[in-house]
Parts: sequence; structure tokens; C-alpha cells
Amino acid sequence: MEIYFESDYVKILYEQSAQYVKLLWLTPPTNEEFKEGCGHMLTAIGHFGVRKTLVDARLQGAVHSDLIEWMGETWVKRAAVLGQRHCAVISPTDVFASFSLSEIAPIGVRAQVITEYFDNEEHAVDWFNKLTTA
Repeated sequence: MEIYFESDYVKILYEQSAQYVKLLWLTPPTNEEFKEGCGHMLTAIGHFGVRKTLVDARLQGAVHSDLIEWMGETWVKRAAVLGQRHCAVISPTDVFASFSLSEIAPIGVRAQVITEYFDNEEHAVDWFNKLTTA
């Protein structure tokens, strides 16, 4: 896996074999860090020309309602324009963080991005591989 961007709170990686960009939260981000991390992910989607993304949200924490609105009004639309069509999310175990992620899911549907939730990366990558061979 190639590191595209790295900070103390997030890593953005590219997996060439399965053709996806991965966002890995290392610690719960501030609102500004959340937007910055998502912005770097958009840049990576465009740079690598991928249609699949993986978000490892296990350490993300709850997403503030303002950020959910921003995701719907700005981020998801930009990702779809760049070509994103499938998003695998590794769900956090924290109830509040999981609930905030469930608020984002309908936004992806409106942007025609198919989102699936998994408890580990192996299952998410298996899903990506099935998409590639289908």
C-alpha cells in the first residue's frame, strides 16, 4: 500500500492491486481535521482515478452534525464527480460514532455511491474484489 498523505490524525493510502483509496483515521479528528482529511481523500481519488474507497472509521469518533451536512452538500458530490462509485466503511464499535455514520449513508445513495459497512478490512477488500470480477 502506498502512502499518499500522512499526519498525526489520518493516513490516506492507495492500494494498486484492488484499485482503491483508503482513509484511515488514527485518532478522532477535530472538525477542521475531518474536513482536511476528507479533502486529501478527494485529491487522492482524482490523482489515482479510483472508483472505490475504503474508510476505516474505527478510531474516527462521532461526526458533528455540521460535518454531516457538509458531507452531503459538498464532499460526496465532489467524490462522485471524480468517479467514486463504491465506498466500504469499517464501522466503529462506539455507538455514537456508528450512529453518526448512519446519518451519512443516505447522502451517498443520493450521489449514486454504493456504501457497504464491514467489521474488518479483509471483508471490505473481499467486497471490492467481487466488484472487480463481476
